[in-house]
Amino acid sequence: MTQTIPPFLPGWSTRRIILATLTVLAVASVFWLLYHYRLAVFILFVAVTIGIAMQPVVAWLQRRGLSPVLGAILVYVVLFGLLMGFGFLVVPLLIEQVTTIAASLPDYYQSLRELMISSRSRLIWRLGQQLPSQPPSLSFSAHLPTSQPAVSLTEEEETLAAVIQVMSYGNWIGWSTFVTLATLLLGFHWIIEGQRAVRAILLLMPMGWRDEARDIFAEIEIKVGAYVRGQTLLCVIIGTLSLIAYLLIGLPYALVLALIAGLMEAVPWIGPTLGAVPAFLLALSLDPMLAVWVVVATLIIQQLENNVLMPRIMDESVGVNPIVTLLSIAAFGSLLGVVGAILAIPMAAIIQIFLDRFLIGPAAVEQETPAGRDSFSLLRYEAQALIQDMRQHIRNKELIPDEESDQVEEKLEAIAADLDSVLAQFAPSETNL
Repeated sequence: MTQTIPPFLPGWSTRRIILATLTVLAVASVFWLLYHYRLAVFILFVAVTIGIAMQPVVAWLQRRGLSPVLGAILVYVVLFGLLMGFGFLVVPLLIEQVTTIAASLPDYYQSLRELMISSRSRLIWRLGQQLPSQPPSLSFSAHLPTSQPAVSLTEEEETLAAVIQVMSYGNWIGWSTFVTLATLLLGFHWIIEGQRAVRAILLLMPMGWRDEARDIFAEIEIKVGAYVRGQTLLCVIIGTLSLIAYLLIGLPYALVLALIAGLMEAVPWIGPTLGAVPAFLLALSLDPMLAVWVVVATLIIQQLENNVLMPRIMDESVGVNPIVTLLSIAAFGSLLGVVGAILAIPMAAIIQIFLDRFLIGPAAVEQETPAGRDSFSLLRYEAQALIQDMRQHIRNKELIPDEESDQVEEKLEAIAADLDSVLAQFAPSETNL
């Protein structure tokens, strides 16, 4: 008696298994290509993001009589002017302060360690005891092999080493210049030809997908542009306020510390706190009273940001869920390093759009449209409207957890869905109308 072996995937035909396998292979290939050519993806994505962020300014100039090309050129001229001014005025001072910090870091480390060891708190004292007596060396020479004794180099060898070092620096500067110029040129091209590129992509899609894809592209353009502009403005404002506060407090290296605070502003929730940690540690190593003033200044800046800046710059229509941003930074940063962390900021806005549209947005609720105009159909319309309102409220609610309100909202949505299904059973069909 022969036994039939049950199929591995019951209900799956051979064609469906092959299609599923090809789909998995295609997705894996796409991720491999993205990782392998991550620099090209980085250049393209940053260029498109720059183009999207600059598009409203170019459109404003176009409404005042300038052509898109002249408007884009004017925007780039202003941008280059600001960057050149920053480079001439700020970068030399920044390099000087970074060099001084690197040279003075061991002294600050020793002062901080001695302060922790002399603390009356047992926890702080224990942490101070666990710290090494000397900080890890930041010099590249510390990582060189030391098996061979040091020998003095001849004049020719020193010249050759200097030439090699200059060539390596020149290679890095040349490559960085190429990446910057390529990104800016692609961004300029997207400002001029972006809409035409979107239309070309839409023509490659099936007819039934084009309307929804067009809406998604438009929403991405609006939300990503507003989010990047708002986040950049917040970083600049917080960095400027931090610089003013650190100068008033009397902290050394205020420019470097303010730059760190401004950059960390892009990280939600923990970013402002992490941005103030270097200033706090430096102040603590100098004078504990300075550290208190750093904490006070940080709290004032955060209150100003939360109550004044955020409602005016990153309103609800622009803001991105902080959880989505943190997960994006963690995921893309672990995969692509610093490049991924930079990509994560605009990618968070794009991920938020797809989550809102296909997972928790009203469009994700698949409901049958009532066919008639009787009382049952009217009740179904109202029940479905209630479900959509509930989902919209859940999407826009505050992130502070409230178990009681969450349970009430879930029960109300379930009651409305049950009412809609009951009314669907008693509603007259289209054939009886």
